[in-house]
Amino acid sequence: MTNPTILYPIFALALWTSLVLLLIPIARMRAGQRREIVTNDFKYGESATVPPHVSIPNRNYMNLLELPVLFYVVCLLIFVTRGASSLMLTFA
Repeated sequence: MTNPTILYPIFALALWTSLVLLLIPIARMRAGQRREIVTNDFKYGESATVPPHVSIPNRNYMNLLELPVLFYVVCLLIFVTRGASSLMLTFA
């Protein structure tokens, strides 16, 4: 297996994380236009008055920044040590 192929899952997850990041301002702007939220709802994080359809993209983004960091590290270690195999790529 060629070594750079283990980087493709990293790029896919990074792209997915970026797309979820773009959903946050879109959801907030739509809710702001509908007057479902106000600026002070986000002064100290998210207040309890923020509707779920606005807070879910932010929570998904936070989850994509927690555990996947280990995935990035493992894939980079596999890349550096040239230990990529078909099985590892399948699991990634």
